[in-house]
Amino acid sequence: MTQLPVWAQWIDLIVRVAGTIGLGAFAAYIAYRQWRTSHERIVLDLFERRMTAYEDIWEVVAKVLRDGTCDNKVYFEYLRTGDRLPMLFGDKVVQYFHKTKTLLADLHATMAGQGNPEKEDELKTELAKFFDEFSSRVVPYVRMTQKLR
Repeated sequence: MTQLPVWAQWIDLIVRVAGTIGLGAFAAYIAYRQWRTSHERIVLDLFERRMTAYEDIWEVVAKVLRDGTCDNKVYFEYLRTGDRLPMLFGDKVVQYFHKTKTLLADLHATMAGQGNPEKEDELKTELAKFFDEFSSRVVPYVRMTQKLR
């Protein structure tokens, strides 16, 4: 058996250690990229859920203003669209949702003959402000602000 010279043994050791460190660094890089991809996917899923909730609520209010009526079906559809709102948005959005719910309830009562009929136009005018005000409250939650890496 021949033994390698000392300098060759040192080179062999350095190559093995460097190779191990290189493979470890490469594996760590792959793990980091997988984590980033997973995180970005979660952010995209949350964005999609928020936009779906926003569009559903927007559609119900648009239907009320387009048709000029707020019956039981439309009112309960509005309530259904907002059932997951506290899990997706902050307090300002949820509070505005409840304010709009109150307007719709008042409009529903007015159209059912239980409220003040003179108040109907005022309620519809207030409800027409929904699109700008609700959108301005939702924008911070649906803004895609991630930087490209």
